[in-house]
Amino acid sequence: MNMMPNLGSRCGTSIDQDALEFSASKSNLIYLDKVFSYNKGESCPILLPLTTTAETYTATLNVTENSGCCCNSCGADCSSTFTVNNAVVLVEQVLLTGTISPEDVTVNGITVDDITTENGQYVAATANLISQIQRTCCTDFGLPTKTFFLASNIGPWSIRIRIILEGVISTNGRNSCFRAEFTNATGTFQALPATSTSNFAISKLSLPCSVNNTAPTIRFQFGAKAQILNPVLTLTTPAAEEPCTALASNLVLNGTLVISPTISTEVVRKSLFCITACEAMLPCDGTFAALTAAQADEDDTTNPFAPDCSCGQNHTPIPVPSNNGGCCQNTAVSNNGGCGEAATDCHGVASTNENSGCCGSNMTHCNSCMHL
Repeated sequence: MNMMPNLGSRCGTSIDQDALEFSASKSNLIYLDKVFSYNKGESCPILLPLTTTAETYTATLNVTENSGCCCNSCGADCSSTFTVNNAVVLVEQVLLTGTISPEDVTVNGITVDDITTENGQYVAATANLISQIQRTCCTDFGLPTKTFFLASNIGPWSIRIRIILEGVISTNGRNSCFRAEFTNATGTFQALPATSTSNFAISKLSLPCSVNNTAPTIRFQFGAKAQILNPVLTLTTPAAEEPCTALASNLVLNGTLVISPTISTEVVRKSLFCITACEAMLPCDGTFAALTAAQADEDDTTNPFAPDCSCGQNHTPIPVPSNNGGCCQNTAVSNNGGCGEAATDCHGVASTNENSGCCGSNMTHCNSCMHL
């Protein structure tokens, strides 16, 4: 039985390429965010004693039989003991509950200009400090300068985590395998000590020069690595509940969380590039061109904004004249759809028939024409 889901209905993009029209491929000037430096750093670990409760963590417990279990269900109760063989802590989300000021972030000991946030990232402006840290030997060759980046006293933190424990559970002399998971309850975070702040140092963060008054920016965001030391699982139950059963809500985890906040940085500057590509031919909103293009699509008639090239698979390819039958090379198209009087075919013979086109009755498209 094939258990693989229908990936085509669940995965992939939702872009209808055939609904877009593009110009012929040509060179364009375009500004792109060029990444000059990408670095990662890690701060000193933060220790947090942990005891889970039903209010702060949602617990699940799965007990499975093994080959040495002779009963239908080995089960578990308050007398069961757990031996943890594997422990993994997954960090799902990291929140910086404090604020970051420009004085907290320096480059070669010089404070950055400003700190803002953008799309979940912190952005440090560098326009004023660039001239103070650039090395002439680097800028003379158009190279960025390697610098020392320091973010100090960052915190406090809150995190969402998922703890997965696997091992052996022993009940009345019988052993079974178990898997337990603890996840922060919906809408809750595990707060780290308010006094625990972090420092991040990156020794080789590269900063390019400013170009046309466009300075690079330093973008950074935070994450965390985590593990748990000496995890101990116990089953407890209120006295009113007898007999004691292995309910996940009665499962308690004790241990020490070790959290190491991390930082990812990238230095970005808008840079001018020349790129050869097909541009989407989208008329200006509210113009006659936009209305005409929409009407042409609805009427299935010749669209004056039809493309010279296509991106999807359903567009009809435009026939290309052969080398011995091409015409109208590098010649503008006349208003009536034919080629101008000055146009010549591949043999240099002048064309005089504007209405029928210079390609002759066997040709349907001129090299410089936009449409069939």
